[in-house]
Amino acid sequence: MVDPSYWVGRVIGASLEVMQQLGPGLLKATYEECLAHELKLRKVPIRVNVPVPLSYKGHQMDEGFRLELLVANTIVVEIKTSSSICDDDEAHMRSYLKHTRYKMGLLINFHAPDLKKGFRQVEMEKHRSRMAYAVLAQL
Repeated sequence: MVDPSYWVGRVIGASLEVMQQLGPGLLKATYEECLAHELKLRKVPIRVNVPVPLSYKGHQMDEGFRLELLVANTIVVEIKTSSSICDDDEAHMRSYLKHTRYKMGLLINFHAPDLKKGFRQVEMEKHRSRMAYAVLAQL
């Protein structure tokens, strides 16, 4: 099994490339599609718009929600296009992680003035590691 920090680094590198090529100001769907393409070019295993079944008090839903990107069956990636990533975005990601078996999510904001500040790593464990921040510190 590959260490999740490896995939975090690959996603961040691909995100920086997309931002360098496109710049800020485009639609969320544009960044999502371009990031998926960039990850595929880099041979990173991804799934796009992954439906997630959900159960509520015995009521089964085939598609309770969708994950925008799932990297290496390990990391949930959500694209944002706002001035900043807020606590609500992190809570949204935590909810996705709670209802799946995945333990880590990355929020990537392509409208951040500095893309290095446009990343937030979210984990379900109480003690969050700082993989994304360690990767960004090396840039």
